[in-house]
Amino acid sequence: MAMRSRLTGSAGTVEVSTGDRFHADGVEWEIVGFTGESIYSPSNIGGTPIVRCRAHPETPPFWARWEEADGTVEWCGDSIASAIIRGRAALKMEGRDG
Repeated sequence: MAMRSRLTGSAGTVEVSTGDRFHADGVEWEIVGFTGESIYSPSNIGGTPIVRCRAHPETPPFWARWEEADGTVEWCGDSIASAIIRGRAALKMEGRDG
């Protein structure tokens, strides 16, 4: 069963589930879980959830230093929210928003 969470960043709020994918830093990332912890957010929203993600098809060298033994990387939720919102805006501008 997919786990869900609400992520808020300076660009807005999104609902996400495990299995959702987003693009950031030229990489496709899959949300694989939520740590239950939060981290300081520079977006003036207080704390933001920490989200475990896996790169597809593989973790790029730049991100490898943060990769856990299970192949996941922890992301702050506000960065994911912003990436998803930017991605949706780009699709809309291209006329591919559904």
